[in-house]
Order: sequence, then C-alpha cells, then structure tokens
Amino acid sequence: MCLDILIDPAVESPCDRWSSLGVIPGMLDRMAAEYRGVPTTDVVLFECVGAPGMLARVVDGAPAGAKIRAGRRLMRPDTVGPGVVAGKELDIRGPFGGSPGEYRQTLRDIAEGRIDAGAIITGVTCLDGPAGAITELGEPDRHAKIVVDPSLVAG
Repeated sequence: MCLDILIDPAVESPCDRWSSLGVIPGMLDRMAAEYRGVPTTDVVLFECVGAPGMLARVVDGAPAGAKIRAGRRLMRPDTVGPGVVAGKELDIRGPFGGSPGEYRQTLRDIAEGRIDAGAIITGVTCLDGPAGAITELGEPDRHAKIVVDPSLVAG
C-alpha cells in the first residue's frame, strides 16, 4: 500500500472527487464492474482526528469497499450506522497500540536524530498537570503532545 493522493478535507471533500479519481462509489456499480472484470480502485481512508462524529462522517462519505484506518484511539463515543458499514462492505480498523518493535525503532530513530520528536510537542506540564493536559488534548486544534516534566513546579 502506498499513498497516491493526499486530500486535505479542510480544503476540499474527497467525497466530491471519487469519480474523477477513478473510484466507483456505489456498491451495486462496484459489484457490476467486478462481475464484468473491470478493475476497481482500492481506497484507504485515514481518520486521524478522533473527534466525536468524525468517524461517522468518514463512513458516510466512503465509497463502497473502502478500507478505513483510525489513526488513533477513539476515546469518545461515535455513532456509526452498522447498516451503512455492511451495505458498503467497509473494512474499519483501529490501533490497539504500537508493537514493542515499533516503539524500539521509534526511540532509536529519535535518539539518533532521524526523527525530531520536538516538532510534535506543543505543551509541557508539571507532575500536577496531567489531568488538565488530558482535557487540553481533547481539543484537536490546541495540542498534539504534552510532555510531563517532573522538574517543573506547580504554580
């Protein structure tokens, strides 16, 4: 799997472009194409926001047969219609967490300078601050990662 097209949904809706991207959006049309031996385009959609309602919006706008990957744990309830998922034959997967090997490689890449972890740290708090940090992380436009620094004093 590789990335062919990146569409920023803040700029335009990918749902408005399925046909121009060679994607057959409807299930019956997709089945007919497969029956006739016409190749279909595989679509993988990434939902990385985690805000309530976002997964439902992705499911509603997804073309038939799409694979949806939740890029982070969805910590709040979301309402997804199982009939829509089944009717479009969608494949939805989310992460449980990284594997030990992934964590090991990531820490090695940070230590050796291949990954600039500082680029995603948008806040720092003291040992008394994690509860407030969790609340702030619930606002996707405010923070990406908040580091707890035990040397800081509350105040």
